[in-house]
Amino acid sequence: MKLSLVTTIATSGIMTAQVAVTGKEKNSMGACKEQHRFCNMVIDAGPLINGTAGGFMNMADKFFTTPAVVAEVRDSKARRALETLPYDLIVKAPPPEAINAVIAFARASGDLR
Repeated sequence: MKLSLVTTIATSGIMTAQVAVTGKEKNSMGACKEQHRFCNMVIDAGPLINGTAGGFMNMADKFFTTPAVVAEVRDSKARRALETLPYDLIVKAPPPEAINAVIAFARASGDLR
């Protein structure tokens, strides 16, 4: 299983968000689009709640999040922003083996004790 690079992306010095990205390698659906920086981007709750997630539109081919992240978006303004994103947000629950791989990696790196 390949783990994605986790990075902080800053755009225009205003919007910062923690996202997981998978670079320009081919994804399961074929080649990445050359005009985008990443094939896939995983969006956390922060940019969804503060309304800045739309700014990622031209950065990746596909955008993902989890049901737990969507559940964090509670207030009406943030919900409206979530519903009007300029791209499709694919909501998927990670399989148990992916969660276990991330936990094992976090323990090995010292991020989780």
